Parts: sequence; C-alpha cells; structure tokens
Amino acid sequence: EIIHKGSRFEDLQYMTEAQHTGFLESFHAKLNNLAPKSTFYGYQTMMSKVCETVCDWNENVGRAYKQDELGDPMVQLNARRYEKERSTRVVREAPTHVWKQCVLAEMIDMVCKGEKFPDPFPDPPGQVIRPTLDANEDKEAVKAAGKRRVKLMADAAKNQTT
Repeated sequence: EIIHKGSRFEDLQYMTEAQHTGFLESFHAKLNNLAPKSTFYGYQTMMSKVCETVCDWNENVGRAYKQDELGDPMVQLNARRYEKERSTRVVREAPTHVWKQCVLAEMIDMVCKGEKFPDPFPDPPGQVIRPTLDANEDKEAVKAAGKRRVKLMADAAKNQTT
C-alpha cells in the first residue's frame, strides 16, 4: 500500500481510453492557415479550401527528418518570448507541393481538349448557402461609417491646430 499511495490506479480506466489527436490538430492548423476562421467563405470556396488542405496535408504528413552530415536527425532550438527555457524539436524536410502540379497539368489537359470544367461542389438541393444582405441596411451602414470618419478627421485636425 505504501508503494501505491498517491498513484493514480483509480484513473487507469480513463487514461487507457485516451486517444492521440495530434494528426487531427495538425490538419486543423493547416486548414486554419489556408482558410482563417475570421473570413467568411461561400460554400464552393470553403469546399475548395478543405480539399486543398486535404491534398497538402496528405502529401506532407509523413515527411522524413532532416539529417546532418553524420546521419543524425537535425535539431532546432526554439525560444518563445514568454518561456525562459528553450525547447528543442527535430527538423523535418521541406514540404512538397507536387499535388498542385498534378492539378494544374489536369486543368491544362482539359483546356487543350476543349472540355468544360465540371462543377465539383454544386450547392446542396433546397438549401440557401449564400447569405443575402438588405441593400438599404447596407447603404445606411456605409453612410454612418462615412459620417464617423468625417467627424474623426475633423477632430484630428482641431487637435493638430491647438
């Protein structure tokens, strides 16, 4: 009992059911890089960006580690502003983008043959994907923003003269 005191044998059931999510997190990081959450994309554009992410991630997920002249993996020191200690990470080979060349070659081949590009992501039937804006509300918002900008510029001019 003394040996096991303070250990987490009670939590063993929960710890064995855990799953590593690093690959999923790296995929989402790549998706956020290509399609930031702060930007609205239409259905077709977002689907294209997801497909681009899938192709890029699948091609580069298993990259080999860079090696030095002795054949050992290269290591890089990382220093973050908020951390006093440095950390190390093993450096991988540069990412490749061969899939882009394949897609471009396919598109050029279709153009040379005179074929039309298929619609890869048609809108789902019966669903409104693109939001619509009321033109009157949009005009009023533009007018209000213009009035605020004029007032700010006038205030800035007053402050410079005084």
